Amino acid sequence: MTSTVSAKSLANLTPFKSGVEWNGNHLGRPKNVLDRDKFTGQVMFEHQDDIYNIVLELFSQAKQGNLGAIKLVIEYSLTRAKPKETEQEAAINNELVERLKVMPSAKLIAIHNMIKGEMTDD
Repeated sequence: MTSTVSAKSLANLTPFKSGVEWNGNHLGRPKNVLDRDKFTGQVMFEHQDDIYNIVLELFSQAKQGNLGAIKLVIEYSLTRAKPKETEQEAAINNELVERLKVMPSAKLIAIHNMIKGEMTDD
């Protein structure tokens, strides 16, 4: 397909303005607007004691058997943001998951206790 360019459309073209003549994107995002991540971080910093107490109460309610609290704890632990893995890290993690699937539960409990710092005698 060939398109023809009229003389009128060529006359409407203006050269690109660079340097001092260029004033940027006037309809762009204002520079002083907080983005969501900065705003969330600022709110969490300002109210960290309250958030800590709320989380403690949530776990307390979950331990007492409150199904709503249990659901919140499980949903958060499954859906929280995780850093992106490299292909090598993903392969290592997949291999560890496969090993854990076939590992006896007694050994898993021992590993869990070691991680928590509670060394057990075998």
